[in-house]
Amino acid sequence: MISEFFDYMRYIRWLSERSIDNYYNTYLMFDRFMRNLWKDINDPYCIILEDVNNFVIFLRKKWDKPITTNGKLHFIRRYLAYCRDIKDMDVLNPIKIISSKVEERKIWYHTQDKKTQIFSLVNRGYWRTFETKLRNKLMVYMLYFTWLRVSELANLKVEDINTTTQIIGKWKRLRFTYIRPELMDMIKNYIDKRAYKWEYLFNTIYKWNIRRLKPLTIDKIFERMWEKLWFRVNPHSFRHTFATDLLKVSWCSIYDIATLLWHKEISTTAIYLGVDSDHLKKIQFWLQIN
Repeated sequence: MISEFFDYMRYIRWLSERSIDNYYNTYLMFDRFMRNLWKDINDPYCIILEDVNNFVIFLRKKWDKPITTNGKLHFIRRYLAYCRDIKDMDVLNPIKIISSKVEERKIWYHTQDKKTQIFSLVNRGYWRTFETKLRNKLMVYMLYFTWLRVSELANLKVEDINTTTQIIGKWKRLRFTYIRPELMDMIKNYIDKRAYKWEYLFNTIYKWNIRRLKPLTIDKIFERMWEKLWFRVNPHSFRHTFATDLLKVSWCSIYDIATLLWHKEISTTAIYLGVDSDHLKKIQFWLQIN
């Protein structure tokens, strides 16, 4: 049953590779937990609400944060919904599985001082080869100046790159971004100087085989960069920085930013209002300390 579920999600629902990987990791974890109870989740009739709640308690006591646990519950709901709606099986109602309350995520962005240190680090370079230095430097500049998500960056193909670049992004939706001339020159320089030709822009060589950099690998590259600095750096922080910087521009409206970030709801973009705002800071600092 579980193999049919993954085939359905991969080929019918056409979920992203990253979502499938996350689902599969959760499946392995939940399967081990259920086998300790002498149950097999390939038989969905055996899954009861008490087992799911005990699985959540196990995760929360061990290491997981509520938001991570909720992601694992999402897999269980989707699996039960597939069994109920597609296979017409009388299984546990997914609605009964309740998510934990989570706190709002912090917005990690970079001030001018932090950006100077990041760009100084990548321009100086601390990687083994000259080609790796060019690649990682280009990734930083691409993330900051094109607002791309890490999955979109990983899937970027050389043939698609143009002044206006089309991207298949989150939820398989077609997006676009504009690439400034200076950035185009950096891209061409990197392509010319790398020792191979490959369809994807960002790659790695493992055991003499060229492979596309996966989002998880890009995350790890930025974790190592984080170790060289005193503040947090991850790929998505550049997207937050892009939004907070543009909100300071008087002729740039929040609707322009929402369009560039491809947010479906303006409320998603509104979370950046007030972040690093000089105007609001002056208001709060108006009162004098005696």
